[in-house]
Amino acid sequence: MSSEFQKGEVSPVPSQVPSVALTGAAKVPTTANTTALYRHPAEWEPHYGCIILWPHNENTFNLPCVKEELYNVCKHISASEMLLLYLPPPDTGPNSGVDTPDPALESLLSLPASSHSITVLNVPSNDTWSRDTSPIFLTSQTSPPTPGIPSKLKALDFNFNAYGGPEHGCYWPCDLDVALGSRISSDLLASHESRPDFVFEGGSFCTDGRGTMITTEECLLRGNRNGDMGKGEVESYLLKAMNLRKIIWLPDGLYGDMDTNGHADNFCCFVSPGTVALAWTEDEEDPQWAISNEALRVLEGECDSEGNKLRIVKLPLPKPQYLTEEDTQGLKISPHATERKVGERLAASYVNFYIANGACIVPSFGDEMDEVAREIVEREVGRKAISVYSRNILVGGGNIHCQTMQIPEHTK
Repeated sequence: MSSEFQKGEVSPVPSQVPSVALTGAAKVPTTANTTALYRHPAEWEPHYGCIILWPHNENTFNLPCVKEELYNVCKHISASEMLLLYLPPPDTGPNSGVDTPDPALESLLSLPASSHSITVLNVPSNDTWSRDTSPIFLTSQTSPPTPGIPSKLKALDFNFNAYGGPEHGCYWPCDLDVALGSRISSDLLASHESRPDFVFEGGSFCTDGRGTMITTEECLLRGNRNGDMGKGEVESYLLKAMNLRKIIWLPDGLYGDMDTNGHADNFCCFVSPGTVALAWTEDEEDPQWAISNEALRVLEGECDSEGNKLRIVKLPLPKPQYLTEEDTQGLKISPHATERKVGERLAASYVNFYIANGACIVPSFGDEMDEVAREIVEREVGRKAISVYSRNILVGGGNIHCQTMQIPEHTK
């Protein structure tokens, strides 16, 4: 496979694919004390590409329906940036590989040459939430790299325990997901930094690219992640590991987001320097109202790492969404996975959008607020916003942002 991406190119899908270098950077082991030379870019900054893990877990998704939705997500992302698409090997179970008829995948790989390249590799995984199982990427703050920086792209490979471990997580085992960080780092020739001592998911935070992080106490201080580590210990660890200057703690995430224990990316995110989008409801009878108002109080009293007060944009929520009997069709029940129960509230939010190089891909639910939210995102991020119906992704426990992981530009 060529190490250079060509616009419109679709890499072939072999039955077994070894680790492949996707950039021209030299593979050099990470040396100590180099994190201060890197930063976590904001998601609106230029991307090298986007990581997608193609769905295969029948305990999580109605596969035909979710693949159709993810096809639409991928189609719009690939209009402006490369897709690094991981498929499970063909021999890892039903609906797992390229040997199984997959109309959505076939359509994706047949996109016209106006799309950017799609590189397809095989890798086993337990589930397909690439936001949480991919490495978290930092980029060099010097250009060109100095001798002290092995690569312009650093991949922080934190531990992962399927959102709570064997007793309190969403599925088990998750050993294949734990291994993804190392594999993806190798494929991108990034400086791989393994941090198995700390459980941390990419959906649990957002940053402004300038050293400010927003996260939730509900998630990061929950005992099912890092035991009895206190707030001060967690904050100190992350400030150093990610070269941050400030962490803003919100008490809780979105109401009903039980799978992730309140991931920030479904509730609150930076949309531009100094501006934050916050999931919002005006319904005082909704449990979400108190959560959003408390978050607003915290944010209004905070500033970013440079001392600037935050501007908060209220991003309206759709009306409450509940799991229906129809939603459960096609889902397989397993004692090792979270069971979806008819009538339970789904964590539907428009905050769970992906910012691609050329557009924002925003969830939609067939709700009257779909267009209102799309227009707000388009205005605040400053680029075209495209709504993609994503209820079946939502039923799985996340949404568009959860299914994607940006690779920041690091090759120029």
